[in-house]
Amino acid sequence: MKKLNEDNIRERVLTEGEFEQLLEFLSSPLREMTLIAFYLGMRQREIIQLSWDQVDLNRNIIRISGENTKTGFKRRIPIHPIVRSMLNHLPRGLHTNRIFLSRGEPVQNFSGNYKRQWDKAVIMAGLGDFTFHDLRHCAINNLRLAGNDHFTIMTISGHRTNSVFKRYNVVTDEELQDVKWKSDTYQGGRIGGQQPRKIRETG
Repeated sequence: MKKLNEDNIRERVLTEGEFEQLLEFLSSPLREMTLIAFYLGMRQREIIQLSWDQVDLNRNIIRISGENTKTGFKRRIPIHPIVRSMLNHLPRGLHTNRIFLSRGEPVQNFSGNYKRQWDKAVIMAGLGDFTFHDLRHCAINNLRLAGNDHFTIMTISGHRTNSVFKRYNVVTDEELQDVKWKSDTYQGGRIGGQQPRKIRETG
């Protein structure tokens, strides 16, 4: 297995303001697909193939079978309130159970018009080389910042190993600025605040 160079790990997550700006340049159904990726951390293929029978609004859970996940393992994903509201307002298809439709037909892939719309929105929002997959990084990082435990986040994201999971967590500059320091002391006096010793004069 090829080892991932740590210097190549992406460290791009969006602020709420940046995400709202991105949404302004997206239209349906890509806008709604983007909401799910940002808040739930689902993969692009999982979102495109999402169907109403996978969504349990009574228990507020999305259930994905192993056949539809990258790892082959089934997954349970809690539904963020914003995503729940969006789902409640989406129209249902007449001849399909799939959620994301274009002119009444299920969205098949992310290529063509959707890819062009995404690339244009990223440029208009001034987000550099931000990708749709980076939204998954945002979701996982936001779950961590909200105080959820490691095991719960891995259950939601579907990561099976710590090494892969760690690649999706980004420590922001704001977190570094808020770092807590241990008060180091030495013999009752603070290390950084000790007065210089007086030199005893002789002779």
